[in-house]
Amino acid sequence: MKVAKVALALLCLWLGSVLHESFLGRTAILGMQPDFVTLIVLLAAVRTRPGVAALTGFVGGLLLGGPAGADLSAYLVSRTLAAFGVSFAVLTGIQITSWSTAALVLVGTAVSQVLFLFLAPTPDIARFLGVTIGTAITNGVVAGFLDALLRRTLEKQVD
Repeated sequence: MKVAKVALALLCLWLGSVLHESFLGRTAILGMQPDFVTLIVLLAAVRTRPGVAALTGFVGGLLLGGPAGADLSAYLVSRTLAAFGVSFAVLTGIQITSWSTAALVLVGTAVSQVLFLFLAPTPDIARFLGVTIGTAITNGVVAGFLDALLRRTLEKQVD
């Protein structure tokens, strides 16, 4: 069963990377672009323990930084720490609902991007922060919808 879960997680990360690098990664929703790999990493972080979340964040950072040709370590560290932090926050006793998942993904996306900014500074910080806020909001909204859909689909129905 664990092998199937790992294979599913890797498949989802690969699919997120393909979506991110394809035309969907360049598509704006109300002027904001989603970050599919970070979204999948943080959704997994909500449902797993911190060690597994950190590993998922590392793989997600590798998938984001590899094709980008940018500073790979900034992607690896920012996604790993954000996933670990979101997973650790869940351990504090937060009740996991679609709303809390959306909020955790929104905050996790913002934290990962701010960490990325500190690790790989950009000359236009104001524009970067504006894009970060838009991406965080978009990821949070999509995460809320995905969480609600997955709950309804995967949880056992009691009659």
